[in-house]
Amino acid sequence: MDTGVYATRTEEGHPIGSFYLYEMAGIFQNELDVLTSAYQGNGIKPGDVKYVDQNEDNVIDAKDRTFLGSAIPTFTTGLNLAGNYKNFDLSMFFQGAFGQKIFSQVNFDIEGYYRGFNVTERYYNEHWTGEGTSNTQPRATWAAKSNNVKASSRFLEDGSYFRLKNLQLGYTIPGMKKIGIENLRCFVAGTNLFTLTGYSGLDPEMTVSTNSAAEGDMANGIDWGTYPVAMTFTFGINLTF
Repeated sequence: MDTGVYATRTEEGHPIGSFYLYEMAGIFQNELDVLTSAYQGNGIKPGDVKYVDQNEDNVIDAKDRTFLGSAIPTFTTGLNLAGNYKNFDLSMFFQGAFGQKIFSQVNFDIEGYYRGFNVTERYYNEHWTGEGTSNTQPRATWAAKSNNVKASSRFLEDGSYFRLKNLQLGYTIPGMKKIGIENLRCFVAGTNLFTLTGYSGLDPEMTVSTNSAAEGDMANGIDWGTYPVAMTFTFGINLTF
């Protein structure tokens, strides 16, 4: 397993660095729900996270962790489009990856309610405050941190994305040979112009953080909040004599 948050496991028959987590079943809504579910420890109350009893022994423990996908995409795509109209030219490159998972260490830290951080807007709006109010975010309390912030599917998201990686629009100015110029083309180019994704983090195409030294090579797909790829614009001239 990785040596940081212990969210991954490498085992024969599964992709390298697969996510090995408790599977969240929802939020306990009332005392009866707590009493009739698998035992998760002392002090569990309505509003706490409920986990799936994978081996059906009526106790939630490390033996209930299970493989829940990996950071390796099921498939990747690339699409080049190019065209010309009179003196204009346009080229676009799209890329995408689908089926991979991301474990949000950012949400683990900020929504986990175990450190002195502010919380996300999502947690503020969706956290449990009474029966029926939420089945995704637990109650706001320090008391249940040992249960509510386990490495679980609560912090696992679909990392699929489709991105316009590069776009370039050019215009070749006619009549330049009269002044001794073979070709004069002006262009504007942009990178990372838009991304379609359901991932809540900064960038589904995240880069490796400095935490990788502690996590090891088996921890790809753990998002520590590294800076996203930048959107850039370039203006230029191609000049041929």
